[in-house]
Amino acid sequence: MQPEVIDKKCAILRDDVVYNEVLVCRLSHHERKLKVKIKSNPYDFQSSAAISHWTGEKWESIHTIIPTDMKTRPGLCYRKWHIPTDQSRLENEFQDDRNELLRVASAVLF
Repeated sequence: MQPEVIDKKCAILRDDVVYNEVLVCRLSHHERKLKVKIKSNPYDFQSSAAISHWTGEKWESIHTIIPTDMKTRPGLCYRKWHIPTDQSRLENEFQDDRNELLRVASAVLF
C-alpha cells in the first residue's frame, strides 16, 4: 500500500502539538481515504494517536494507540520550534506512531 498524501499539517497549540494527515490508499481496485491524528501533550494520559477511514458519510475509527504505548514524546509544545524551518523535524517526531497506525489500518481494510 502506497499512500498518497492529500493534506498534512502540524499545529503548535498552547499545550499540544497536533499532527493531522489525510491520505488516499489504493490497492488493486480498492481505494480508502484515511485520516491520521496524533497529539502530544505534556501529560502522557492526554496524548493520543488515532486513524479513521471515510465511509462516504463520516470518519469512522479504525485504531487508536493508547498513550502509554505511543512513541511520540510528550510535551513537544515546550521545545523551541521555528516554523517553517523546523517543520520536517517536527513532523518526524510523529512518524513512528503514524507508521504503526497505517500498518494496522492496512491490515484491517485491505
